Amino acid sequence: MRFIYRMLSVHFGKNMKYREVKGIMTAKSQEEIKKEIYRYYQSQPRTQEMYTAMLTELQETFGALSPKLLSEAAEVLGIKASVLACLVKFSAHLKLEDYKYKLVVCEGGRCGKRGNLSVLQALKKELQIGKDGFSRDKQIYFTTQNCMKRCKDGPNLTINGELFSYMTVEQALDVVKSCISRHA
Repeated sequence: MRFIYRMLSVHFGKNMKYREVKGIMTAKSQEEIKKEIYRYYQSQPRTQEMYTAMLTELQETFGALSPKLLSEAAEVLGIKASVLACLVKFSAHLKLEDYKYKLVVCEGGRCGKRGNLSVLQALKKELQIGKDGFSRDKQIYFTTQNCMKRCKDGPNLTINGELFSYMTVEQALDVVKSCISRHA
């Protein structure tokens, strides 16, 4: 949003307040802002940090990152969309689509030996996770991570970045339900 604020304050005047900027954005101005973001980041070094910064700006403009937006950004940068999708997957502050909860289950070898597969399957079934990784109501984005580096505490899962360890199927279901009801 900082980039957008800078751009709009130059266009509309320096005295503009940050909260006023958010109210100005229409579909047309979002498209203009998107073009400006693309133009700016095309001239920047091709680094992971720059890609993440660009995705952050796009997310602040559109609220969430759609697959269409990711593929468009990848085309502009001349990279594969899967590169940007990986950055989104491993960046806690970036999110695909507009969902409330990001649930990540560890798939590492040690968590696997401790029963993470049954936790994973139970959560998918209970939350009705589709092939796209979203729950039926699109409120939960479900994904896995190869290893969370907490092997001795596994099976592990995170909900919106909050770590939960030593999970059994029952505990995992209870934790997810309590987090959702707490944030509802």
